[in-house]
Amino acid sequence: PIPEAPEEGMAADMMGFFIYNGRMYTQTTQYVSASLLGERVASVTGDIDEWSGAEEYVEGASSVAGEVFAVRGYDEGFRLALAMDAGAELYDCLSGISLSSGADLFESRLHIETAVAAWCVADKDWEWELDSRRYIDLEALEPFVATLLASPMQDWGRGSENGDIYDFDYAEAHLYLELADGTVVPLRLFENGCVKYDGSAARVCAYMPGAIFDEVFDMCR
Repeated sequence: PIPEAPEEGMAADMMGFFIYNGRMYTQTTQYVSASLLGERVASVTGDIDEWSGAEEYVEGASSVAGEVFAVRGYDEGFRLALAMDAGAELYDCLSGISLSSGADLFESRLHIETAVAAWCVADKDWEWELDSRRYIDLEALEPFVATLLASPMQDWGRGSENGDIYDFDYAEAHLYLELADGTVVPLRLFENGCVKYDGSAARVCAYMPGAIFDEVFDMCR
């Protein structure tokens, strides 16, 4: 089935996307070298804009134009890439995926166990797009990562039982994991213990309140 379209006139001009094999892939603003690209799977024309109606969100619809490729080492049902003049931008799809624990996303699909470096950015600097990264020793993050993978995934989106995570005005911090293949996994940490994969607009979070979370949260503030 074709995924549900965003509200008309609202989202298509704010986030790049394309529909492939009935799944909507959205831009992550994470970029990779062309060496990670696998087989070309589709071409998209960028035929959708903010004025497009719901009936136009069909197979092949997109708000971006270019050639779409598989990404080496990643499930095509989760991740594809749009080729650019230099390298490519990653596009991910979380719809239709069962996420019970953090491992279902962060290990099985994002492969954070292959991290080779980590850094954090204070929220005030992130808001101003300042690259004030502070590197963190990976060994110091081992308890955090183990807890993240074991923690339950919860819906914190609009209309969910928990409520919209952004409506609570929680303090935030930003943690980045650079993987061996050169990709970067951005994590947004909320003071209530939620950890969101920030390459996706989906407000699905690992819920891991406690001392292990608090230590890393404070480190990243």
